[in-house]
Amino acid sequence: MTFTPVDVQVRDLMKDLPERIAGPKVARRRVLAPAGLWGLKLGEAEPKGAGVKVAAVVPESPAALAGLAAGDVITAVDDRWAATEHDVYEAAAGVEPGRPAPVAVRREGQELTLTVRPADGA
Repeated sequence: MTFTPVDVQVRDLMKDLPERIAGPKVARRRVLAPAGLWGLKLGEAEPKGAGVKVAAVVPESPAALAGLAAGDVITAVDDRWAATEHDVYEAAAGVEPGRPAPVAVRREGQELTLTVRPADGA
């Protein structure tokens, strides 16, 4: 066994602690809900991480205007893999209202990519 020296400086945590406590507080906003209104209701996740079924689509919503339909299986949102409901919500949370987002769906065995432009939900 050969040991190779590593050039790493170990920080003095006790010395840095007062500065970290008194330093600026930066709040990180983390939302586990869409930032905009999509207009769809998610159903159950497909087995083996194959996507999430769309249970319902609100008429005249951004999802309906994009062509999403009940029964579609969402496999990706904004180029992020969507294996669970949590994945879909997390990806949707990063899409600002008005910004087009690609949504990959599986419908009747065919792969489609639809573009949803979420509305301002406020």
